Amino acid sequence: MSLVKSFLQLLILGLVCTTFHSCHHAWHYIPQSFDETDAPNSPDYGLTESWAALPSKADNADLIPADIFENAQSKAQADCFYIHPTGFLEKDEKWNADVTNSDINDWTDVWPLKHQATAFNGSCKIYAPRYRQAHMKSFFHLEEGGKEALALAYQDVARAFVYFINHYNNGRPFIIAGHSQGTAHAQLLIKQFIDGTDLQKRMVCAYLVGMPTKTDEFRNIKPCENDADCGCFNSWTTFDHDYYPKFYNEDYSKNAIINPINWSSEINKTSDYEAHQGILVKQFKVKYTESLSGQSHGGMLWVSKPKVPFLKHFVWKNNWHKADYNLFWVNIRINVATRVSSFLNERD
Repeated sequence: MSLVKSFLQLLILGLVCTTFHSCHHAWHYIPQSFDETDAPNSPDYGLTESWAALPSKADNADLIPADIFENAQSKAQADCFYIHPTGFLEKDEKWNADVTNSDINDWTDVWPLKHQATAFNGSCKIYAPRYRQAHMKSFFHLEEGGKEALALAYQDVARAFVYFINHYNNGRPFIIAGHSQGTAHAQLLIKQFIDGTDLQKRMVCAYLVGMPTKTDEFRNIKPCENDADCGCFNSWTTFDHDYYPKFYNEDYSKNAIINPINWSSEINKTSDYEAHQGILVKQFKVKYTESLSGQSHGGMLWVSKPKVPFLKHFVWKNNWHKADYNLFWVNIRINVATRVSSFLNERD
């Protein structure tokens, strides 16, 4: 799937916005066509400040919501290369974010880094690059400059990954993880650097969340089918049970969906409530165990709506994109440990 087609799918789905306030006007603000000479300076990934998270510095990827969890990065035997979603939302003349923008960086650190990347710190060292992410308007105005903005953003992610492999990874197993715009970049990253290469042998798995990913997205990397599969990818886009978006068509059934409650890819198999381990709420606390049931249906993850107050913050109508990680944070964390253990055992 091409970069443009991937992001067009995001546009149609309405999945690119991770906050749903003060966005709409900015989406359609086009002051000028794209000019790469006007882009912010390219980040130097040899500098600590070009990374939102590194195992060598204190950052929000180190946090845990309760003492029953452990930030085990110091002893982790695998790495996680995590790519954050879109946080460049407000009215702005530029197409791409400056990695030194403190407001955008603060949002990244407080929301996706804290509420998504932390799911991996029990089993992986976390590496999360800052990158010149494409502005929200890019998805709505591809021909006016959006395509170029998205391509520029991906260039940074690709350079960060190469730096990670050459300077940090040291031949260790690794996980690729992303959300929304981050997942679209992760798809391209896997195609360019991992699928069919020697690196594929070191990839524990990928978590390609909040972005449509076809079952045949990659040549050699298949969808995961259970909780311990390795060398595969997990993907889901979360919606209210029985909900069909207006854009839904027969092509959507080609999406690879795994249920992150029971890690089953079986279509229409409903997970038990008892299998749900809790929700990471906006206060960064784990609550509401056994409150969700889900199933893979028609290329979507359908989830029963729990009667809990956090939904007013995380869920927008029937689209649960913003909570793709939070709803299943504990289940994801447990699954990361399972897959890393499985990978290490297979390698031994």
